[in-house]
Amino acid sequence: MKDLLKSGIYASGTVNTNRKYLPTNIKNVKLADNGSSKCFQCIEEPNLTCTVWKDKKEIFLLSNGAKNEITTVKRRIGGNVSYVTCPKVIADYNMYMGGVDLADQYRKYYDISRKSRKWWIYMFWYLLHTTVNNAYIIYSTTNFPSEKKSKTPLDFRMSLIEAILKEKRIVETGPQTIVKNKSHKRIKIDGRKKDAYVAFH
Repeated sequence: MKDLLKSGIYASGTVNTNRKYLPTNIKNVKLADNGSSKCFQCIEEPNLTCTVWKDKKEIFLLSNGAKNEITTVKRRIGGNVSYVTCPKVIADYNMYMGGVDLADQYRKYYDISRKSRKWWIYMFWYLLHTTVNNAYIIYSTTNFPSEKKSKTPLDFRMSLIEAILKEKRIVETGPQTIVKNKSHKRIKIDGRKKDAYVAFH
C-alpha cells in the first residue's frame, strides 16, 4: 500500500490477520455487535489505515487513501431486511469487487491456464483468457449480433476458434513461391571426413 501510494495509486484490499507486519493490537481486535467498527491509522504514514468491521465475522481492510466515513448497508436477518452501519471504504470495496468476482467466475468456467515456473507463461494464458472473456461480454451487450438468442460462453469460444481456423486456411491456400538459395554449395574437401559448405558471392 505504501509503495502504491508513492506511485500515486490509491487502493483498498482485505488482509488476513496472520500477515507478518500487521500490528498485534489490530490482529487481536474482537467486535461485539454486527455493524460495529474500528479504524486504525499509521503514525508514520497517516494515509495508511486499517478498518475492522463486524459483519458475520470481523473483516479487516487496508487502504491508502480512504476517509473514516460511515454509511449503511442492507442485511437480511431472520427473513427481514434491515440496515446496519458500515465503514464507507468497506461498502465501496464490496461494490466494486463484484466485477472482479464475476471475472474470476467467467475464467473458472473454461480455465485454460497452465502451471509454469516462468511467470510470463502464466501471464500469457491469463491475458488471453481475460481477452476472450471481455470479447464475450462486449458481444453480449452490443446491438450488432443478429442472432435472436445470444450465444453461450462455450458457443462463443467455438465460433471464435472456427473463425481463426478459417482465416488461417485462407492464408495457407494462397500461391507459394519457392526461392532456391544458390549462394551455398556442398563440396568435398581433401583431408576432411565430412563435406563442407562453401559460400559463393
